[in-house]
Amino acid sequence: MSYLVTVTFDLHGVADKDWEQVYKEVYAALAKIGLSNTATTAEQTVVRLPQSTVMGEFQGESARTLRNRICWDVEAAFKDQKRKYTMLATVGNSWALGHRTG
Repeated sequence: MSYLVTVTFDLHGVADKDWEQVYKEVYAALAKIGLSNTATTAEQTVVRLPQSTVMGEFQGESARTLRNRICWDVEAAFKDQKRKYTMLATVGNSWALGHRTG
């Protein structure tokens, strides 16, 4: 079954002068596990997600199993970079993506 996974996160203890490079490295690490900071709408428009949000479409047996796998993978990515973090992962099927700016 196909699921949409969304992860939001905060990184702790990142100096202002290092912020841009650190987030660039984190986004690259998350992309390796299939999580991107952009999404494609039904109209095939690519949109940048809000800061510190990534998502991806994954196949899995259940939302619970996939949630656990994604959490482990994201935790490993942050630990590999020696980053302190807070994260929230949501997993859902039968989803629809909406994008608005104002």
